[in-house]
Amino acid sequence: MTEQLLVLPPRDRRDVYEAVADYLGLPATIIEKDVWICWSLQTIFTNNLALPMAFKGGTSLSKVYGAINRFSEDIDLTLDFGELDQQLPTSRNQRDKLSAQLRKSVAKHVVDAVVPHLCAVASQSGQQVSIKCDGAEVVTIKYPSCFPSSDGYVSSLVKIEFGGRNRIAPSERHIVTTYIETAGIDLATPSASVNVLSPIRTFWEKVTLAHAECARQEWRHNGERFARHWSDLAALADHQIAVRAIANRAVLEDVVRIKTAFWPQTFTDYKRCLVGDCRIVPAGALLVGLSRDYAAMVSAGMFAIAPPPFEVLVDHLRKLEVRINEAMAR
Repeated sequence: MTEQLLVLPPRDRRDVYEAVADYLGLPATIIEKDVWICWSLQTIFTNNLALPMAFKGGTSLSKVYGAINRFSEDIDLTLDFGELDQQLPTSRNQRDKLSAQLRKSVAKHVVDAVVPHLCAVASQSGQQVSIKCDGAEVVTIKYPSCFPSSDGYVSSLVKIEFGGRNRIAPSERHIVTTYIETAGIDLATPSASVNVLSPIRTFWEKVTLAHAECARQEWRHNGERFARHWSDLAALADHQIAVRAIANRAVLEDVVRIKTAFWPQTFTDYKRCLVGDCRIVPAGALLVGLSRDYAAMVSAGMFAIAPPPFEVLVDHLRKLEVRINEAMAR
């Protein structure tokens, strides 16, 4: 019978993480965190009380599609309450009312169904796992690391964000496994069968996010950990995901409808993306800030393969911006 990784003594687990880290060219702390990301997904998607949902974002692009070389740390999940099958809000009053209703529904499901299941599975694991919830849409899983604690880029914490103001279609079913399994180590590690948001929709969600952020006067949160979105877009520019997405205007139109309905911005208009006026490359101080955050991400060892210099990344983004705008202006 194959031995379970998580029942091994900490020293033995650490040896496994370090061996796989050497094999893959990643920090050992990332190999460890990847295990707990898969554990979290496995636990959430085997919950009999779970609502229909979709795994999305950068971690899905990395773990499911292998479309980016960046290690993505957080888990983003969209819950489906069926509300968006109805007419979207067209006024601020309607938006505020529906947003409050959906946030309340998300919080209730997370508190009543998600957290108790995570706690029950954690208690059976024999590990000192701490599950915390902000009472709304965020759950954090503090796992017992085999490595000295630090305030570095990679923490021993998995952050799971739940949302209810988006669609979970189109989506696909996939199996998510650990780096350890990929390396061929004969140990049983967590794996999960997950419903994953189509990468085409994830692509357009990142494009529209970049479009909105580029219109700001300054970065939110000092621009920390924002560069990952632009890094992902630059990686997708050379991938078939971008080709398929740019050919699928209908998905962009729906992403724009949802964002316009729930996240309208006074300083930009998502609809500009539909008429060949999409902007995904920041300028001035924003670009300087993005460069700084990108350098921090690279120095933390978040890439399995050496990432491009920042200037090359920006060049990729400029070319992608042109492709998007030419396609949407037709």
